[in-house]
Amino acid sequence: MTSLYPVDPIALPPSPNWYGSHLSDWGYQGRLVAIAAHNLVVLLRPDEICFEATLAGHTNRVTAVAFVKLLNSNHLLISGSADRTLRVWDTVTRQQTQILRGHNAEVTALATSSQIADAVLSGDKDGHLLSWRFSSGERCAASKRLGDSAILCIAINPAKARGSPAPQLHLP
Repeated sequence: MTSLYPVDPIALPPSPNWYGSHLSDWGYQGRLVAIAAHNLVVLLRPDEICFEATLAGHTNRVTAVAFVKLLNSNHLLISGSADRTLRVWDTVTRQQTQILRGHNAEVTALATSSQIADAVLSGDKDGHLLSWRFSSGERCAASKRLGDSAILCIAINPAKARGSPAPQLHLP
């Protein structure tokens, strides 16, 4: 029988990161895939079906990952964790560049924008939504509590990004 894979397939071990809407993300032009795995972020190269790197720094399980969608920053990756932090990673150097602290509960979702430079939204298990400048680690606005339930998914609507020539995030 002929294999569909040009090389041996990659087998990822089971992980306690089973439930979540942001446990993986595709990088620019599909060259990298980031996957949450325990307290690590695993980078894979799907075009070569190979392992690229492991990013270590979180002290609890990784619950969300998102590549920065802007062309000049598409080598950056944001990860959120049950350790209540977000971490900014440079996927070229494989180094952590920032730690964003401010959540009082497990980070459950995050999103970056294709239109807004230097911005990330993160949500947590207690229903708080925070906006950040990922280059400096500063929060852009006060935390918004959206309810008593966990925020399970976040998306940024680029059509709603306000401001010209540099749009900014506006929380509801």
